Amino acid sequence: MDNIQSATENLIEAVRESQEYRTYLRYENILASQPELMHRVDEFRAENYELNNRAEDIDLFEAVDHFESKYRDLRRIPEVNAFLEAELSLCKRIQKVQDDLFEAVHISIPEV
Repeated sequence: MDNIQSATENLIEAVRESQEYRTYLRYENILASQPELMHRVDEFRAENYELNNRAEDIDLFEAVDHFESKYRDLRRIPEVNAFLEAELSLCKRIQKVQDDLFEAVHISIPEV
């Protein structure tokens, strides 16, 4: 096994042992015990992803307003909010690792 593979496996283990990941799993299990609620949360997550990654011209203010209105009651459920916050925290941690790696390793990318 080379050094990069070994370091990658150590990084994966560190993420799995992190507080962010343990918190995420705890709330994921809570929601998984309520399949209908988990389904609604998954719909929220999918629509949120789509809203944040649309390339087409949309009235973003109107779209966000509609989205927030549609999911207002769902977001009032404490376990849902805790899960979404845990997911965001975990994603930010992983993105930070990725950002640090890209910043530390020079790859020449031409401008288009």
